[in-house]
Amino acid sequence: MSTLENASAVLKLFAHESSSLPQQGLSFSDVASRLPLPKSTLSRLLVAMEDQGLLVRNPANRLYSVGELLLAVGGRQRAKPLTDVVAPTLTALTDEQGCAGMICLLEKDYVRIVSVFNGCPHRPASYSAGHRLPAANTAVGRALLAGYSERDVIDRLVPGAAAHASFSQHGLTGLLQRLTVVRRQGWSYARNETRPDQSALATSLTHPLRNERVGLCLTFPSLSDGNAFPQHLLTRLISVTRMLAEKIGDPGWRHR
Repeated sequence: MSTLENASAVLKLFAHESSSLPQQGLSFSDVASRLPLPKSTLSRLLVAMEDQGLLVRNPANRLYSVGELLLAVGGRQRAKPLTDVVAPTLTALTDEQGCAGMICLLEKDYVRIVSVFNGCPHRPASYSAGHRLPAANTAVGRALLAGYSERDVIDRLVPGAAAHASFSQHGLTGLLQRLTVVRRQGWSYARNETRPDQSALATSLTHPLRNERVGLCLTFPSLSDGNAFPQHLLTRLISVTRMLAEKIGDPGWRHR
């Protein structure tokens, strides 16, 4: 492993710190027991990370904690709305894949489109920013709803159930079953549900410190062979979602 990879592995110990680890920091032995590095290599690495402000060591108990440089960067990141964190990545993804994309927020039983990205000028997005769609009847809506418990989903949707086509198509029980699948796999798919001949793949992210949740959605022409969708789109969407989740500390993606 490179020095950068080793430093990243050390920092991940703090990012993923569990209740079984000391809350005030990690000792040299704590780090050494969790990383497959020679002690001499680890010692030099920790000294270098301390010199660069990535770690700080308490002179009283000799425990390491996250350094001022990372705290300063993290503070700026926490101050930034999650939509602003996601937007540059989704812009790059839609440009790369030549498809349209959206960032959405869940508002009670609807999703509101916050930002739209047109990666293909010849196939612009079907909806504009500000448009609202029934959450239960869209891929991105189900990706967002899957972040809530069944009780919360019912409380959100049942009062307005009669207004949503999804309830006549699938029923509440069917929707809850679909959300169970979304929770397990981490993504949602819709084919011709809001527009004929248009499909969508979606994921969601939660910022644990800002208590914000956003949906990431890619839209593309429906393929002719039944329920199929371009596998490479799903692979890339999951990849960038996982990268963003690690960046903001979303616990829902930690073990996917």
